[in-house]
Amino acid sequence: MQSGADIVTVQQILGHANLNTTAVYLKPDYGEQEEAVEKISELHL
Repeated sequence: MQSGADIVTVQQILGHANLNTTAVYLKPDYGEQEEAVEKISELHL
């Protein structure tokens, strides 16, 4: 996922019928999570 590919594309490449199978291989990127939180907080919701 760090390469920028979305999870559905990775699922198709790996031939997984179920997205949950692909998700097992994901590891959280805490840097990306922090960036997302910052972007949300900038929205002033």
